[in-house]
Amino acid sequence: MGIIEIIKSNCKDCYKCIKHCPVNAISYSDNRVCIDFDKCILDGTCVNVCPQKAKKVKTSLPELKEALKNGEKVIASIAPSFYAYYDFDKTGCILSFLKSQGIFRVEQTSQFAKINAIKHYEYMKITKLPVISTACPVIVKLIENFYPDLINLLAPVDSPMVLHAKEIKENYPDSKVVFIGPCLAKKNEAEENGIEYALSFNELEEWMNDENFSFDKVTPEFFNDDYIYETSTYPLEGSLLTLCGADKELSKDEMISLSGLEEIMEFLKYLRGKSNVQYKMIEMLACKNGCINGPLKPSSYCDANYFEIEEKFNKEINMFEKKDQKILNINKYPLNRRFANHYEEEIVPTEEQIRATLRSMEKYTKEDEINCGACGYKSCRDKAIAVIQGKAEKEMCIPYMKNRAEKFSRILLESNPNGVIILDDNLKITGVNDALLEMADKKADELINQNISVLFDDLEPFQNVLKNKKHVYEAIRAFNNKKVKKIIFSIKDLGITIVFLVDITEADVHKQALEKVKMETLEKAQAVLDKQMKVTHDVAVLLGESTAETEMLLGKLINLIKQ
Repeated sequence: MGIIEIIKSNCKDCYKCIKHCPVNAISYSDNRVCIDFDKCILDGTCVNVCPQKAKKVKTSLPELKEALKNGEKVIASIAPSFYAYYDFDKTGCILSFLKSQGIFRVEQTSQFAKINAIKHYEYMKITKLPVISTACPVIVKLIENFYPDLINLLAPVDSPMVLHAKEIKENYPDSKVVFIGPCLAKKNEAEENGIEYALSFNELEEWMNDENFSFDKVTPEFFNDDYIYETSTYPLEGSLLTLCGADKELSKDEMISLSGLEEIMEFLKYLRGKSNVQYKMIEMLACKNGCINGPLKPSSYCDANYFEIEEKFNKEINMFEKKDQKILNINKYPLNRRFANHYEEEIVPTEEQIRATLRSMEKYTKEDEINCGACGYKSCRDKAIAVIQGKAEKEMCIPYMKNRAEKFSRILLESNPNGVIILDDNLKITGVNDALLEMADKKADELINQNISVLFDDLEPFQNVLKNKKHVYEAIRAFNNKKVKKIIFSIKDLGITIVFLVDITEADVHKQALEKVKMETLEKAQAVLDKQMKVTHDVAVLLGESTAETEMLLGKLINLIKQ
């Protein structure tokens, strides 16, 4: 599976993730969604917006627990967003928990943020092109998958997580690394760079809950490296520009910091259309307001306002003593990161194919294309293209399905030979069919929106069904010089009551005629029998036969007629 797995049993008749996916990497077929991981940028939006919790993020927690159980040396690298979710006194307790589970050392990813920032600045000095930051793996995937013409603007610098992992491996060759942060895409970046485990803060909380961890029963511990205030601000928008010193050398017009994919994608469209721009340094973070608003933050913060999260973050990191960071040998981290063009051009349908698909969804004119977005696509046209590409189904269009259902209902109603009346909860007539109008000798406008009393004096059967005193009412009654079978039942979920009137007048006439024929036949048979008995009696002696057999045969005939 990919980093995100679809739980089939939970994914039902919902297009919310399709609507919110910024790069249209989600398709729909067989009544469930499917993620195209060749296009997915792992921003995690689909996981967070799914109302049915049908997206399951891949976890390496079981493998990590097994490694710790076997006594393997594991070193944790914790993202600086850590301080955005936990109070100062609780962060030390969580470090105690990690060490109690067998973690050998607990270090801060942020100690390599400074190196990452400096290497960005170093690259800016030697290139004539604008430099796009590459600390955020979502931004790298976005450009590799959808803006390949801008790949040459990506800074060839490893992210702080990868730089830190390399340093750990160098210092502790026999160790394994677990990165803990709020980013879904880091799980993929960890796999690509040989980092054994990547956990989210949400998974960290689950781990603590599984072990019945209590903050009140542990002594706080601290990181095995010095806390540095300056680099701990790296998860905030604009921090890279500050850390690398670009804000002191470049003018405001030469650098820009962007966060949130909608804004970033707009800027990338602008950037690709320019042969010359004034920007020299461009910081991009996929999550609005920075990494502290990552998709896999603790579950208790999923709906939190990110301005409140930032306020808490700034408060917590200011609790620590500020120290100058000792920068390692900057030359040991070469500018050799490579990027790949993963762009796949989609086949664009012809205009006639698009129009034909729109017509098949009963969208014949521009006015029919209401672009409601209920299907998850921005416009009916986009939806039609997705249908042609096999990424969507016509039945995802709610107006189309509504029209089909109404048309089907009308066909059923009008093709019914019996009279049909539809009532609301107030016994007001909301619909009738032609058979009813003919039976009642009325016009539709004489009945619609009128109380059922316009047709029937006795309202008690309707009221009893409506109040559920009787689930179904059946009776034979006279109606407009006809004999009808009246059937009344209520559909509570729809808030309607339905009345069927079955005309049995003709059937009654036929029954009476049949009874008359039977009686006439019976009378004639009886007369024949009487006559035959007399004749038989008179000639019995001459024929030498008994009358018993003849009487039996004629008796059977009469019984047959009576039946």
